Amino acid sequence: MSQRVAAPLWRRSVAALIDGLLVVLPSVPTLIRARKGPRRSPRSLDVLSTVLNAAYQVSAIASTGQTLGQRALGIRVVGQDTGGVPSMSQALVRWTLTAIPDGLSLLTSRPLAPRARYAEAAMGDLAAEVKELRRNHGTDRQGLNEALMALYKDRNANPIHACVPSLLAALPGVLCRCALYAPALRGPLHQGLHDRLARTVVVVLERRRPRPDRLPNG
Repeated sequence: MSQRVAAPLWRRSVAALIDGLLVVLPSVPTLIRARKGPRRSPRSLDVLSTVLNAAYQVSAIASTGQTLGQRALGIRVVGQDTGGVPSMSQALVRWTLTAIPDGLSLLTSRPLAPRARYAEAAMGDLAAEVKELRRNHGTDRQGLNEALMALYKDRNANPIHACVPSLLAALPGVLCRCALYAPALRGPLHQGLHDRLARTVVVVLERRRPRPDRLPNG
């Protein structure tokens, strides 16, 4: 382990972003159809996305130590004690801990969902009037703002009310994620809490050097 270099956080972040896109992309058509319908996307889609993510992450780490995103960024997850591919239990523990922030966000979004839908519906009812005000005022930004404020006050609506429930639902997950990854900012191995508990390390792949007998002549 002493010869391995811990992967920088930017590489881990970009790899995680790529992996997240790979998991989400297959369900995009279903999400679009669900949002166009009379009801929003069901909770079963969230469960399906979680199952797919778990199967992808755990199987990839336990088999090769790399997801596709990590392979693209030239990093790998290895066992801290062995330096080899992590075991299935290590991969499962590692993924479970990283999934806790998303689970918290889902739990907190459930009681706040009715308020968010009510606020969105109220703003949707005013969409035609807001469009008409924008067309009438043209480039008069001050007049448009005053007209919008008067409209919202008259109808007892507020655009911020549609955003606050979503922000409150995401806050516990964000705080939990910060606590999970904060330990990676310090220490020689730059391990997050999930890596420390799973006894794994994310390292930079060593570049293969050409053998002396295969070096080009001259």
